[in-house]
Amino acid sequence: MINLSKKSGFTLVEVTVTLGVFVGVVFLILSIFTNSLKAERNVANQTAILDNLSLVIEQMAREIRTGTNYSTPEGTNSLRFVKYLGQEVTYMRPPGGDYITRKVGAEMPKRLTADDVRVTDLRFYITESDNYPPRVTIKIQVESSLFKGPLTFQTTISERLFYYRPSS
Repeated sequence: MINLSKKSGFTLVEVTVTLGVFVGVVFLILSIFTNSLKAERNVANQTAILDNLSLVIEQMAREIRTGTNYSTPEGTNSLRFVKYLGQEVTYMRPPGGDYITRKVGAEMPKRLTADDVRVTDLRFYITESDNYPPRVTIKIQVESSLFKGPLTFQTTISERLFYYRPSS
């Protein structure tokens, strides 16, 4: 004969409370995990956008540094100059466009920025002096759904070929 006492086993209330605590802990851990994954994806996308802009700015800076005869046509968000090979290069944000293009000579302009980067403002400022090489300041403002507000990037590039020009 089996002796059953009241102290053997669990009551229905104990099992329910234990199961409720277990489900709560599992739910909390899953929430933290999914939020971490979303945050990681968001950071990866933001990094990709910033990398694209960094690449575009670096490409522009490299060509501007070795160029000459800089000009910014009135009423446009563009910069024209002659690169070291003698070709005219134009960087611009097309009217109504939200991206940056590069045009060499008579070629068709090529888009430089990624599709998920919206360029809302692009400005070029040229500073010239008799004692110093010309400097070009680039100011780019971008927006993306991944950032809370617009981001502004600015850099200034000076011409390297200034010192190699023959004196007149």
